[in-house]
Amino acid sequence: MLFRSTPGWVGDRYDVRAAWRWLCAVLPADAALVPLVQHSKRPALKGWPALRARDRAQPELQSALVGQAGVGLVCGDASQGVGMLDLDVDSAVAAMEVALPTLAEAPRIHGARGCKWLVRLPAGCRGMALLGPDGGRLGELLATGQQGVVAGLHPDTGVPYSWLRSEQSIPVVDLTELHEALARCAVQQG
Repeated sequence: MLFRSTPGWVGDRYDVRAAWRWLCAVLPADAALVPLVQHSKRPALKGWPALRARDRAQPELQSALVGQAGVGLVCGDASQGVGMLDLDVDSAVAAMEVALPTLAEAPRIHGARGCKWLVRLPAGCRGMALLGPDGGRLGELLATGQQGVVAGLHPDTGVPYSWLRSEQSIPVVDLTELHEALARCAVQQG
């Protein structure tokens, strides 16, 4: 069964502290989080790549949770392999879930366009552009040394990030299978 959530949406407004609490409750205990600059996708703290899950309660992080600040996931090794498969093309989302079926049950986050799936990646995995067979950019893999928005208001549209998730855990994604799925996804779009 799938559940739709909008982390931090309380009544008719966004509350970053409520978003932070929700994320801490639903993300794996080993996922590192970082507050973002208000109306931006940028981390609010210097040295954010060094953050780990154990840092969630640090006063410096808590004091950055103000106003309409968003929340980012520090991807890859900082979160024990939790990263994001980020597609920027709306029409590729359903095709990608067909091409790589494990994504159909993965937590999925929607911002302005496309979506991001939470996935587990191999240790040391670096981020990369996700390209279709024609060389066109479909999105990116967010991994070690990167972060991605998991809650907040999209800086371009003001629309809150929403989640579609199941009771399933975050799936492990094999990079070879990912590249093969991208090729199948592009073929299905054409």
